[in-house]
Amino acid sequence: MLGEAPHSGLDPECGFLEQGFDSLTAVELRKLLTDATGLRLSSTLIFDYPTPAALAKQLRTALDPELPGVGPAAGDGAGATGAAEAVGDELIDDMDLAELLRLARDNS
Repeated sequence: MLGEAPHSGLDPECGFLEQGFDSLTAVELRKLLTDATGLRLSSTLIFDYPTPAALAKQLRTALDPELPGVGPAAGDGAGATGAAEAVGDELIDDMDLAELLRLARDNS
């Protein structure tokens, strides 16, 4: 957000709006995530997934629904591949936006 330190992290459980996102930063986030993942994302992204943790989980599911704990194969662990294979829910929750984008790029 404007005026903050360039590497300050987001609280994964605090809402985007509570962390200072407005319509402009929401559009910028959507564009960055679209460019990084190749996914078609809703213009209401931060309202559909109001926290970084919720958005990260949705992106993780959209990028690889076969990962353990997400998608239709949840619980069986089948099909997990790539860098995301070693990334559990706890690690995803602790990642900042740059790390999530890097993980998304590595798995697309």
